[in-house]
Amino acid sequence: MAQPAGSINGGIIGVKNNTSFGKNKITSTTCTGSTTVTTQPGTRLINYLVVAGGGGGGTDGGGGGGAGGYQEFLSQSACGNTPYTIVVGGGGAAQTGGSLSSFNCVPSVGGGAGGNCGTAATVGGSGGGASMNGPYSCGAAGTPGQGYAGGNACACSGGGGGGASAVGAAGVGTPGPTSGGTGGAGSTSCVSGSPTVYAGGGGGYGLGCGGAGGGGKGGTYPGPSGVATPGTVNLGGGGGGGAGSAPKCGGAGGSGIVIVKELNKAGGVWSMDSQYQNQVAGTWPKPSIGAFNYDVLVVAGGGAGAEGGGGGGGYRTLSCQPATPGTYTVTIGAGGVAASPGNTVKGTDGGDSLWNVGPANITSTGGGAGGSSGPSPQKTGNPGGSGGGGGIGTGSAGSGNTPAVPAPLGGPQGNDGAPGTPGPGWNNSGGGGGAAAGGSIAVGGAGQSAIPVFGAAPQPYYPVTGPGEGYFAGGGGGRAENPNPAPTTVFAGGIGGGGMGSNGGNTPCGGTPAPSKTGVVNSGGGGGMYYPGDLGNGGSGVVLIKIPSAAYPYVSICGSNSLVPTPSGGVAHFVASGTLTVD
Repeated sequence: MAQPAGSINGGIIGVKNNTSFGKNKITSTTCTGSTTVTTQPGTRLINYLVVAGGGGGGTDGGGGGGAGGYQEFLSQSACGNTPYTIVVGGGGAAQTGGSLSSFNCVPSVGGGAGGNCGTAATVGGSGGGASMNGPYSCGAAGTPGQGYAGGNACACSGGGGGGASAVGAAGVGTPGPTSGGTGGAGSTSCVSGSPTVYAGGGGGYGLGCGGAGGGGKGGTYPGPSGVATPGTVNLGGGGGGGAGSAPKCGGAGGSGIVIVKELNKAGGVWSMDSQYQNQVAGTWPKPSIGAFNYDVLVVAGGGAGAEGGGGGGGYRTLSCQPATPGTYTVTIGAGGVAASPGNTVKGTDGGDSLWNVGPANITSTGGGAGGSSGPSPQKTGNPGGSGGGGGIGTGSAGSGNTPAVPAPLGGPQGNDGAPGTPGPGWNNSGGGGGAAAGGSIAVGGAGQSAIPVFGAAPQPYYPVTGPGEGYFAGGGGGRAENPNPAPTTVFAGGIGGGGMGSNGGNTPCGGTPAPSKTGVVNSGGGGGMYYPGDLGNGGSGVVLIKIPSAAYPYVSICGSNSLVPTPSGGVAHFVASGTLTVD
């Protein structure tokens, strides 16, 4: 008998549970370098593990190398019969950080190098441990969500390198055969089909034990038995710290690994009764984009100008970042505020900008304020994303990329300001540093172009108009008394929103219009100097998020911010703090 219309499925209706026919195939990629893995036609869900190369141990009483960054992802959406790019990072040689590993543009950062005599440990997936020799006794930081910091050193032994699940132990103050800090423990994954521990930190000098997960043992002296050992190949372990006398070399880091498991998962549908009950309870599943990748630019507020130009706000850009549905917060840093009245007191640094993506927050540091004409320390430019220029005559410049951000994490943030320069007869101040270049005498450093990632100008999310559109975080111009009179190029703000400087009181301000002393709003440009005593505020920061077309319909934002459609999807343009929600 024919069934009534609408009941052909016997009353079974609802959101279908995804089916995957990956046959639980496991592909382990162990050779360093780039390759591809092609999924099976029926694969729709995968688990994957990405472990970067471990850092090398430091030499000469060195700290242990940090483990390679560790990331595991479960039940991720995938396409069948599709090639995915894999990169396996090599372990670092002694005193060298490891190389990143990645799956489909999802990177794990290489482990940091252990410290050695006169050189600090470096940051990485997990940070390197500190050396017992020299002035740098603190272990380096790890990358949030990928690993932990290295251990501190003491006068007798090195700190252990950080591991995927624990901080490296500090060196023990009492001399002895096992006084070196133990490497931080790694993490266990079952993606390979059996439980395996990966990404242990290297032990510090003083026979510090390597962390579980392939960390190398720290060295000691005398003789071959005291040689530091390397991290284990394809576990991403950090190398052991080298001895204080020959042989002094630290152990190399272990190479990384990428493992992909294509899942088998049964499908199914919901009954009408189950659908009704879940609708009433508010637990009925809604359509969702699932995982996707995005590009992001985070620019902090520029520092205020005084006699020296303000530094541009910190500039960080990262591509192919993974995201899943959720609500993420954005903080926009304010521009630094110039001191009033007069130019004998520094203004304030720019505010930090933040893209909050859970444990891996991306923070750009505000630009440093420019130095004044007052006595030290008021004459010294402040450090920041980019450093402020030094005050008139003898003011020291502020350092850029403070705190330091390595290239794999979107750094460096910016550059140093320029110091002031004395006469005779005439004095000049320093320009603020910019995202792409340091400041020079009275001229702000150039900002950085976002055009390669966010598209050619003009765009509604580029705040600078005309020349320099698409650039951000230029340094502010300072005060130039020599030559006099002078064209405005002698005290120009850096391309990318930096405020204009001045020719001092000896001409009508070099023809500079007063409004141009401020950094451009939402550019992160540093503030300039406009004589007499009329100083420039820094420009506020900005956050841009480039969203692919598949995810763009699921994105919403709040506040005075905007979504700008593009041919490839869209750009979330944040000019004020707010939230971005992915359904």
